[in-house]
Amino acid sequence: MVLSPWTGQPMWTQEGLPDDTRMTAESGRLCLISESTSQIQVRNLRDGSMLQTGLLPPWWTEGNALYDTSVKHVDPEEGLVVPWRIVVEGTQCLMFELQPARATLKSYDMATVNATGPGVAWQADLPFDSVFSNVSDGLVATLSDGNHLQIRQIEDGTLVANQPVPQAKGCERLYLRRSHDRWLVLTYAPHNREESGIVMNAVPVNGAIYAIDSGDGSLAWTGVASDEYLRSYAVEQFPTLPSAPLLVLLSRKLQRSSGIIGSKYAARILDVHNGDVLYEDDDLGTNLSWHALRFDGENRFAINFERRAIEFDFSPDTQK
Repeated sequence: MVLSPWTGQPMWTQEGLPDDTRMTAESGRLCLISESTSQIQVRNLRDGSMLQTGLLPPWWTEGNALYDTSVKHVDPEEGLVVPWRIVVEGTQCLMFELQPARATLKSYDMATVNATGPGVAWQADLPFDSVFSNVSDGLVATLSDGNHLQIRQIEDGTLVANQPVPQAKGCERLYLRRSHDRWLVLTYAPHNREESGIVMNAVPVNGAIYAIDSGDGSLAWTGVASDEYLRSYAVEQFPTLPSAPLLVLLSRKLQRSSGIIGSKYAARILDVHNGDVLYEDDDLGTNLSWHALRFDGENRFAINFERRAIEFDFSPDTQK
């Protein structure tokens, strides 16, 4: 059932759809995608009339199977294409495809279908040694050969940043975040540090940090995360407000005493404009139950922990 956004009344209904039908819409077109029937229906969003039908290609299911697997853990055989489904937004499906000699970032238009499946809206060829990020505010980042960073609009593939960057050794994952007037790209390389504990409901970062100016796409500053975490279980959700000019990196230090293992939380809080460390503390308590960020509307931020409450004032009067 489709409801009118102005009256809330039903505009049209369609019965008999498969239980696994997924709906996504854009520009007056509604896509109905069903894995069980391997079918895509494209309907007019206003009246429900059928515009197109087509088959759902195998990469749709295959790409989701590897969603949580790093591209660094896959070695494709000759002649095979290994796909990752990054995101579905509107009628676009953004994929990363890996072949033995190269990688491709490819956007399919799910509303342009035929007997063989959706058409390709745009694609960008990349070196084999490339990793991709999550999608944030319509952008996706890629890091190739550990030292070439690109950020693209997923709508049409337009580059908004194309920068050589300091080497990120062993990078397996890439995380993209918007924070104030910066695009933050954080990397993760595997590590083995027995003195560090896992921060639950958080994203691990370990390696290079790149801050890109959202205005001109230049490299504003670089830093390094050392076995730290972003307080967010889902990579699409930023643990601080996008308007907050702060990057909060958490860590958990293990302590051993008389055969008993305990832990305490630590944090580094960075200014996203220049990468400066505004606050650092290695004893914030033994749990994160009190951890929260508050914003008062006047560019003043308070970050609470079990043993501390830290306030930051970015109001215009203090910045003069």
